[in-house]
Amino acid sequence: MASDFNKFEASEQPSGNPFSAISRSLSESVNEGVATRLSGMRTAISEALSTITPSQWEKGGSLPRPITLPSRWVGVHTIASCSGDKTVRVWNAEDGTHLRTLKGHSDPDSLPVGIAFSSDGRTIVSGSEGQTVRLWNAQDGTHLRTWDLGHSNWVAGIAFSPDGRTIASCSGDQTVGLWNAQDGTHLRTLEGHSDWVAGIAFSPDGRTIASCSADRTVRVWNAEDGRHLRTLGGHSNYVIGVAFSPDGRTIASCSIDRTVRLWKAQEGTHLRTLKGHSDMVDCIAFSPDGRTIASCSSDKTVRVWNAQDGTHLRTLEGHSKTVRGVAFSPDGRTIASFSDDTTVRVWNAEDGRHLRTLEGHSGPVSGIAFSPTASLSDEGKRSIGTLTTELRDAGFTAEVRGDELSVRWPAHPA
Repeated sequence: MASDFNKFEASEQPSGNPFSAISRSLSESVNEGVATRLSGMRTAISEALSTITPSQWEKGGSLPRPITLPSRWVGVHTIASCSGDKTVRVWNAEDGTHLRTLKGHSDPDSLPVGIAFSSDGRTIVSGSEGQTVRLWNAQDGTHLRTWDLGHSNWVAGIAFSPDGRTIASCSGDQTVGLWNAQDGTHLRTLEGHSDWVAGIAFSPDGRTIASCSADRTVRVWNAEDGRHLRTLGGHSNYVIGVAFSPDGRTIASCSIDRTVRLWKAQEGTHLRTLKGHSDMVDCIAFSPDGRTIASCSSDKTVRVWNAQDGTHLRTLEGHSKTVRGVAFSPDGRTIASFSDDTTVRVWNAEDGRHLRTLEGHSGPVSGIAFSPTASLSDEGKRSIGTLTTELRDAGFTAEVRGDELSVRWPAHPA
């Protein structure tokens, strides 16, 4: 399709508007509904760009506010899961449809042990016991790169920093490693635990890291320089899971001692202990609003708690083997749990109803993550491809983040 934006010639536009007009003609191959949405987006972009002054055009810059995409272009959130079958599977979080399978963890010692999305939702990282991580394009499953983490023992877990620039890994070598997410460069090693490190989490602002260990402690670190800030002690057995509350004020830890403990993140003060599971607690997660906590256990259940006072709210039952992990959807409306029974189960977070089961893995599921942003629908991909091409032809660059389109332009000196 030829560009529907008229190309801008600065000498012909005394007003400084990059587009003199917007064409309403669309390709006959585009259906009426899509044509309407494309036309509406072209109008919105043209109107936004019409506010650019000659001075702004000369200096270069970007629109002060991104443009919201039509809801039909923005698809649903996805769930990524990894498994002992050495694959990563991506699912539609709304209806459980299997979207694609990512294969690459093929070595005998490369069982995936953790999975995470980058903050912009564009990249999936999966870690393996074989001390490697693989990065994938979250949209189409393309393998981007693989690098060796350099640990001297197995990798137990991985996490992305909130800004997506750093990957943290924890290992049986008793350390936490920090790595540049773009090229795998080793940034620093956090040392201090006296036994294998089972889990790691970044604070929401990315300034601190919490790690938990078989040495029965949680250690809190400065993410920028690796300084050890404090140690949280109180569990009577291995600590195997750790999480920050969304406001960063609380740390939750879980243990083989069958409990969940809550701590003040800044001081390390113990707040309360949540008891109820009849076997080791494998993982914990805060809801996005911070009001509830979900924990899962080798007792085959997920328990939901009031984060403020520790009251047990409900128990989710259905898995037939150990439940290894749990996560809330970004909107907090659903909970996903994964198990040694090879399945992922999705539950209504409000009342605990079982919504659906994701089946397809042939081995125990070892990790899950919700995409932080919704993926584009097929219509969205095609339409945004058209718009970005037209903008590029007119001298602009466009970037999609979640449900928003940002537009920039280079300097055009007078």
